[in-house]
Amino acid sequence: DALHNLSDVIALSISYGALVLTTKKRTLHRTYGFRRAEIVVAFINSAMLFALAIPLTQEAILRISTPHTVDASSVIGMAIVSMFVNGGSALLLHQHSNENLNFKSAYLHLASDFITSIAVLIGGISMYLWQAYWVDSLLSVIIAFYLVFLSWRLLLQTLGVIMQFAPKDVSGEAIEKEVLNFPEIKNIHHLHIWQITDQTVHLEAHLDFKEDLSLSKVTELLSKIQTKIMDNFRVHHIIFQPEIGTSDPKTLIAEDDCHG
Repeated sequence: DALHNLSDVIALSISYGALVLTTKKRTLHRTYGFRRAEIVVAFINSAMLFALAIPLTQEAILRISTPHTVDASSVIGMAIVSMFVNGGSALLLHQHSNENLNFKSAYLHLASDFITSIAVLIGGISMYLWQAYWVDSLLSVIIAFYLVFLSWRLLLQTLGVIMQFAPKDVSGEAIEKEVLNFPEIKNIHHLHIWQITDQTVHLEAHLDFKEDLSLSKVTELLSKIQTKIMDNFRVHHIIFQPEIGTSDPKTLIAEDDCHG
């Protein structure tokens, strides 16, 4: 639990650092600014929770074979202090935990600490009353498995954003169907859907027009399509490339992006 608490100090420090970075202004060199800093930090925090399970499990197995005498009074005292500190801190972050993955990863660190502090308190009482020192090792194993369970989903979610995967709740097929409902559009291809952060979804695609329309009519139609998609899907930024009579591949997902 002490090792787990140390990881939380590191996690909260880098989470705060990411929060500061996101306030920096964008430049021509960094057109998105540091908006992805929070995603990177959320990935690091979730990976840290996952990795922490390995030394905890190793130490627990070692202590099962060679039990250590534990100062139960110190364990109880520190567990009580930890419960109040981590519980209060978790409550402060709880209201922000759904805002982005950075806050969520920091909140999970503190919430998991609060829960493990309760477990440690129970173990300390058991060791104090019955000298059951094996409980210390058992709790370490339980905490290790709990950390894996807690961090795995967040780890995959942040990795998906870093790898620029489309969100699971945004369907490319459904977007294609929506676009083709406009009679002026012949085909949509080279579709890309990705996230800059867990809160912002970007989309770009090429649109084949059936007729050679004027620029004003194309602009008007693209505005209607964008509004339709933004209203029906969780998409926040759209770039369409209008085309007519081009010879590039017309598949929805481009196997080769050399054409743009």
